[in-house]
Amino acid sequence: MNLTQHVTFPTHSLNHVLDLVISASDSLLNPSISSSPLSPSDHFPIFTSLNLDSPPVPPAPQPSFRRLAAINLVDFILDIQHSELIRNPPALLGDLVKCYTDTLSSILDKHAPLITKPARVNFNPWYNDSLHLLKSACRTAENIWKRSHSSLDKLIASAQKLHQTVP
Repeated sequence: MNLTQHVTFPTHSLNHVLDLVISASDSLLNPSISSSPLSPSDHFPIFTSLNLDSPPVPPAPQPSFRRLAAINLVDFILDIQHSELIRNPPALLGDLVKCYTDTLSSILDKHAPLITKPARVNFNPWYNDSLHLLKSACRTAENIWKRSHSSLDKLIASAQKLHQTVP
């Protein structure tokens, strides 16, 4: 079944392997298994640590735009009037549509070229989930104090803020 059992030691007081940690044989998790001989029941606790790689940061979006307001309308209209579309339009509908698309696209590219800029990504590797929870708890305590004006709530908010800033 392409599975691997990682517990290779007894997990029960009668030397049976009752508790299992199973993964796919080709998995990159590579669990490390340990146990404690002390237990309040007849089962020994199993501790498993998995090697998980964090997913890669997705590439930053690159929005594209044109500066349409910067187009010189006189030059733009002149280019359209002197184009092949106006001077010598094709007779067949398919050719006319292609000429229309190509001509207007090229004139638009000339007067308002497509600009692509990478978006700014604010990625701080030190800002993790535990710091987010600390900041959230601090804001919650401050909001409670602002509503109640209680000296106890102020003390709690101050302690929460101090706890947030301690490394």
